[in-house]
Amino acid sequence: LDLLIQETAEKASKAEEFVEKTAATSSLIEQAGEDEQEAQKALQETEAAALVAQNAIKEALATIGAKLATVRRLESEPVRESAPRELNVLRDRLKVANQKLTPLLNAKVEFRLRAA
Repeated sequence: LDLLIQETAEKASKAEEFVEKTAATSSLIEQAGEDEQEAQKALQETEAAALVAQNAIKEALATIGAKLATVRRLESEPVRESAPRELNVLRDRLKVANQKLTPLLNAKVEFRLRAA
C-alpha cells in the first residue's frame, strides 16, 4: 500500500511543482513591462510550462484512476478502505493545482487583451 501511494504522491507533487513553475514563469510577463520582445519570450515560456504542467496533472490523475482500480481488486479490506481515501486526497490536491493552472493556460489571450 505504501509503495502504491508513494508513487502516486510523487507524481502529484511533481505536477504541483510544474504548476508553481508555470506561475513563476507567468510573472515574468508582467515584469517585462513595455519590453515587447521580453514579454513574448516570457509568454512562450509560460505556455510551454503550462503544457508540461497540464500533462503532468493528466498523468497523475490517470495513475490515481489505475491505482483505484487495482485497490478494488485487493483482498485486504483495510487496504481497500484506506487507499481510496489517500488517493482521493491526492486527487483533490491535483484539482486545486489544475484550478491554479487554468488561467495560466490562457496567458496568450490575456496578454493580447492587455496589449490591445
